[in-house]
Amino acid sequence: MSRFLIFLCFLMVSCKMTLNSSLETKVYYDNYKSNRKNYDSISNLLSITYFKGQPFDSCYIEFDTTGEIMLLENYKDDKLVGDQMVFGYGGKLLNYRFFVGSNTYTYEQEFDVDGRIISKVMPPIVYSKADFYRIKDTLEIQMIFAKVPYKHIEIQISNDGINYRTIQLKMSKDYLNNYEYLYIKDVKNTKDIHVYLRMRCFYFMNETQIFYDTLSYSKIR
Repeated sequence: MSRFLIFLCFLMVSCKMTLNSSLETKVYYDNYKSNRKNYDSISNLLSITYFKGQPFDSCYIEFDTTGEIMLLENYKDDKLVGDQMVFGYGGKLLNYRFFVGSNTYTYEQEFDVDGRIISKVMPPIVYSKADFYRIKDTLEIQMIFAKVPYKHIEIQISNDGINYRTIQLKMSKDYLNNYEYLYIKDVKNTKDIHVYLRMRCFYFMNETQIFYDTLSYSKIR
């Protein structure tokens, strides 16, 4: 009886350790209004391009001959943006990249068939954009954090690198299926600004890790 319970528990846990293509991709095309399908000569579905969605212009999904999803990409202004995912046999995620509106990526993780990261692990912050001028004497920093490669992330922020506070992330409106945080600081009497991040990452299969990063800015006028 105990052996059966142990096996059942392992099976339930292992189901959560790998990412399935059909589940992971649905969120990207739920709000699209039209699509274009591409078939081969024997009517196997090769790809679908979804149009007229938000926040991107299109979502491209590629299939193998069995109907398994092999690739997902998002586009805006004809450039890769947001998540790109490559899947293997059984819909297991093998490669994840994050793009910010160009054909170069800021983040990449590779996985084995069991869901373990096999490339160098990276901190979850994938993009940041600072704005000193939208509000007078105020710095705004849009921070984007990857969601897909992690079971859970905890982000703490500090102005001095010593005293940290936990921040509340929300789902990004600009980068679908990723987290966002808007940092706001009065910089009227400040020229150089340093924002310190402590990021605790809980993985599906890898051990929990903590990353540190510093965002530094200087006012030029």
